[in-house]
Amino acid sequence: MENPRYSKSKLLCSLPELIKMTDVTETFEEQFFTCSICTDVFQEPKLLPCQHSFCKKCIQPYIKSAVISENNKTGFLCPYCRCFVEAENPESPAETWVDRLPTNFNLVCMIEAFDGKRSQSNHLR
Repeated sequence: MENPRYSKSKLLCSLPELIKMTDVTETFEEQFFTCSICTDVFQEPKLLPCQHSFCKKCIQPYIKSAVISENNKTGFLCPYCRCFVEAENPESPAETWVDRLPTNFNLVCMIEAFDGKRSQSNHLR
């Protein structure tokens, strides 16, 4: 006897439903897994105290140019919310400050899990 909770008719979806799910997935990825500087999926995301994340390769030159343009040797403004981020060691060169920012491992794990689910679903098609 077939379990109604897991019936085949409930597991299969129509093409419009599948397209809608794909749109939601792409929107989710764009909203949560995309660096606002380079607009690509995060690569080695660094977490600022304001909780915004940016790719290491994107935030590093931003920090250096922000320190020069703002003539502030103690920190920089978050490129997203403009919150001041104090340098952990202001005496060190600005291009090394990024190494003191924590990597956002929660985001790394979510991206990896999301990519794994997406490749599984693409493999099943």
